[in-house]
Amino acid sequence: MNKFDMYEGMAVSSSDDLYFLKMFSDYDRCTDEPLKILYEDVNSFYFKELRKILNIEVLYDGEDELKKVSQLKRWAVDYLGFKGKELASRRYDKLDCIEIISIAKSEGYALNCRYISLIFTIILLAAGFKARLVSCMSMDLRDNECHWVTEVYIQKLKKWIVVDVPLDFFYFDQRGNLLNLIEMRRLIISGKELKLFSTNSEHIMFAQQYWKKNIFRFKFILENKHDMLSSNKRDFIVLNPKGFKMEDKIIKSSKNVITSIHYCYNDKYFWEDI
Repeated sequence: MNKFDMYEGMAVSSSDDLYFLKMFSDYDRCTDEPLKILYEDVNSFYFKELRKILNIEVLYDGEDELKKVSQLKRWAVDYLGFKGKELASRRYDKLDCIEIISIAKSEGYALNCRYISLIFTIILLAAGFKARLVSCMSMDLRDNECHWVTEVYIQKLKKWIVVDVPLDFFYFDQRGNLLNLIEMRRLIISGKELKLFSTNSEHIMFAQQYWKKNIFRFKFILENKHDMLSSNKRDFIVLNPKGFKMEDKIIKSSKNVITSIHYCYNDKYFWEDI
């Protein structure tokens, strides 16, 4: 049986992605001024209503944070992973999360990683967690294909971890430690594989290759709130590795202002402080 290869028949390979990751492996602490990511208050009117609509409290039991996140992830995989046509250029950014689910189903579309991770991040915020939406991107600026995930802060561990509802994974190192994005990046660059749990070996091999492509740089939304993608003003922080310099961008239209601040990696401000 041939080993799965996401790049079969293509002129590039997973080793090419790893080559560029290693070339841009370093990052700078380029400023002493932290860029704080913000989170909507758990007691906001929207979150109170969302907890009633989804009956979030019955989705988990006990007080253990990891157990809560795991149970919410299991619910989200089952609830949001419905089948349908590929979304492609269809966008639901101007809808709230309940509307996204309802309209996608009525139109016969399956949700992509953008909307699954958006909804899951909002659910975690409503459940009282600090959670943030992250777009994980490749080096190639012409490649619009990226992977959206959620990072959630676990007080018990004193760290951020990745929850990948679209691919149905937590990510571990070989010792069984849960990983955040910067730890995943370092592990991949070191030549080691992520530890993944699935009965589908091809799904695991796909994820291993997919992350080598899409863990080059990251885009965080500055304000994680229920309307984070539907708001007319959206600010993003793009984290680029050392030597990969880009200009800040402001995209304006008659209805929207989207700002992208390009910033170098800073583990203290993005993965250590809370």
